[in-house]
Amino acid sequence: MKVLIVILLLALLAKDASHINDPNNIMRGFAQGLCFLVGVSWMLGHTNLALIKKYWPIFGYLFISLVSGLLSPIMETALIQTASLVAVLFFAIAYFESQSRRPGDPTDLYFNTTILAYAVICSISLLMIKLDPSIAYGIVGQWVENPEAAIRFRGIYPISGMLGAASGLFVGFVLFRQGKWWWRAPVLAVGLACLALTQSRTFWVATFVASILIWWVYRPQYRKLLAAVTIAVGIMVITVELLGLSVDTRDLSKAARAGSLSTLTGRLPLWETAIEDFSKRPFIGYGSTLGSYALRYDSDNTATLVSSPRREGRSLSAETIHNGYFQTMLDLGVFGGFFYVMIFVIAIRRMYLRDELRRYGAVGYAVVFMAIANMGESIVYSAAVSHSIVFWIAVVFALHRFTPEVVKRVQNEKPAANKNVEAVRNKAILTSRKRKLA
Repeated sequence: MKVLIVILLLALLAKDASHINDPNNIMRGFAQGLCFLVGVSWMLGHTNLALIKKYWPIFGYLFISLVSGLLSPIMETALIQTASLVAVLFFAIAYFESQSRRPGDPTDLYFNTTILAYAVICSISLLMIKLDPSIAYGIVGQWVENPEAAIRFRGIYPISGMLGAASGLFVGFVLFRQGKWWWRAPVLAVGLACLALTQSRTFWVATFVASILIWWVYRPQYRKLLAAVTIAVGIMVITVELLGLSVDTRDLSKAARAGSLSTLTGRLPLWETAIEDFSKRPFIGYGSTLGSYALRYDSDNTATLVSSPRREGRSLSAETIHNGYFQTMLDLGVFGGFFYVMIFVIAIRRMYLRDELRRYGAVGYAVVFMAIANMGESIVYSAAVSHSIVFWIAVVFALHRFTPEVVKRVQNEKPAANKNVEAVRNKAILTSRKRKLA
């Protein structure tokens, strides 16, 4: 299973890189096909009431996804997406459950693989600025009035949003994982540079807020410093306003695309339409990843939203509502939306209450970061892209590790492990003394 989790992560990361031509998703299909076989096989032999109770939001979410897919107007695409989710989630459950009684931290391999891969991707992305700007920059959307605003840094990903999600996760993982700063500092700088250049406000906010929250909970010794910096920034802003000082913010406004803030780059009208069309299929939705079907073919405003003919389901599933929660409501209806939200809520709650040693800040960051970024982008509602895979694995671990049974077992195992270490140490001392006497 350790080899397979590396294959899954690397295959999806490689698939998402824009310079690799994989239109038929061969790498994704191969990796998730193996995960499906392993995950489903493990589930058939280990599913019981205790397991369902531990992962109930995930089982509920997958069940609604299956029902919605069977009743979807594009059933084949919806069921393929459901099978993809089942593959990743069942495999993640099987991996952590099978590794839980073995020595070592089961997240080490996951984090080491992800951090190393993101470091390589972000480094290459920055190099492309000099080596080949046509790869590093791409056009986002259609900006007729200001074409320059459509050109955004994307690195080696197809779009800047994907690099924004990747670099945002990368920054948090480096910040909250244990390690020497001689390597963490330079790779953190690389991640921050990529995040800044993407001009992705959603991921800027998610990175900042998630970092503050996790830092406050997992690094309590720095709370005074954190509060002091926050207060200092607030005083500085208030002073500038009271004294009427003129500050040149043109470059900052350009980087933050301030001109599109009033409509959130067109998201507000889209969300209003999504809310209206939700009433067409409020309980079962349109199938996994197919919520945009409502906007194109089931909307009263169809004529104003689309002029192109109906496309195949695979292409339609790539369109998003730019909000993961609205996306899920249209995809799977109110029941699917409930289980989806509960995945975030239960994972965060369990970690906050039961991670008493505050060891898993990076896991908490992954869940909180995606929960916040999900408000401005549909970044975690399927298993089609690498950052979604990174999230699903992290959230499964949070649900697994911080149930009362697992916490109690780990606490009971630690004293035994300490006794073993002490016994080995005493034996070594005695052996050394005997040699000296001899």
